[in-house]
Parts: sequence; structure tokens; C-alpha cells
Amino acid sequence: METMTSASDINPQADVDVLLGERVHTLMFRQHLSQTKMAPAVGVSQSVLSRKLRGEIEWSVANLMAAATALDVPPADLLPRLDSNQQPSGYPPEPASGPLGTLIRGPWASAA
Repeated sequence: METMTSASDINPQADVDVLLGERVHTLMFRQHLSQTKMAPAVGVSQSVLSRKLRGEIEWSVANLMAAATALDVPPADLLPRLDSNQQPSGYPPEPASGPLGTLIRGPWASAA
């Protein structure tokens, strides 16, 4: 029996980690950088880097910054791009309501 994947089964963080790994791996390939040479620059072992490149382990901000430095690209170049029709879930964020919303928006803003 085949199991269907529901929307609640999808892990957006895992998807981002896969996309980050693919992007880093592509740039490593273009620059002829092996995992053995890249791993110390990212601050991890070769086996951990391999798992990050496959999206099995999350990328920390520090790892991402180190990878960008090693690849000589701006960190933003490693981030996944959204199609023009896509928005991240929860975007734009709903305005806060109640007392917190008043603090955030200020008392002069009307709550819609």
C-alpha cells in the first residue's frame, strides 16, 4: 500500500536545507572544490559536510557564512530563490492583534 504525503508531512526547513546543499555543491563543483577541502572552511568534518550537502543536516547561519566566504560569493547567493508566484508560508505576516498589536503598530493605527 502506497503512503500519500500530506501537507502536514512536509518539512519546509528540510526543503531549504536541500536547496542550500544543492547550491553550495553546484558552486563547489564549478570551482573544483572537494568536500575534503571545503569541510574545514565551513568548520565541519567531511562526513558532516556531505550530509549537509544532501540536506540531511540543517545549515547554521555560521556554516552558511563560512561556505559563502570559502566560495567567494555573497551569502545571499546561496539562498534559494522563490518563483515570482511563490511566497513563503505565512507571508506577509498577519498583524498582531490585542495589546501586543497596539504596541507594534502604535495607538494611532487602526486594527483591521
